[in-house]
Amino acid sequence: MKPQIKCLMIVTAVLLAGLIPLTRASAAPALKAARCSVSKPCTLGSGSKPVITFGITGGSLRTWRARVYPDGTVTADRIPARTTPFNDPQRTLGAFLLLAEAEGFFSLQKFVTCSGGGAGPDSSGYFISIRTSVGTKRVTDYGSCKVTNGFQELFAVLSAAAGVR
Repeated sequence: MKPQIKCLMIVTAVLLAGLIPLTRASAAPALKAARCSVSKPCTLGSGSKPVITFGITGGSLRTWRARVYPDGTVTADRIPARTTPFNDPQRTLGAFLLLAEAEGFFSLQKFVTCSGGGAGPDSSGYFISIRTSVGTKRVTDYGSCKVTNGFQELFAVLSAAAGVR
């Protein structure tokens, strides 16, 4: 399957997860059965701090950062982003968390550099930080290789959903 089609399918699934209501009863058994840990968080953080922060840092690309808050609000520095909150932030953010788990985000090292993947001294880093009920995980990706495919797909979905261009 072409990467663009796979990314489009993931974006569609995440966006639909925020639009199609699920009952609390259907989600409860899955949450009770899961063991929470830093490598497998059960819920995103709460409060007024952002639960997801992502963007580009350093190197030769323009640096920017977007933040997603528990109420579904998106803010960004140095780049345009969506101006309306998500319709159903709890479900949308839950879908982001599930996607992060499925893409192996929580098992990645803090910094991922692909040898021979084109990461030079002027390489920019793509980062994602997810704050959960058990802590914060931040991963910065320098380069492109098989190890980072899941990270890159998660980054693309977050960018599309947050409306950053």
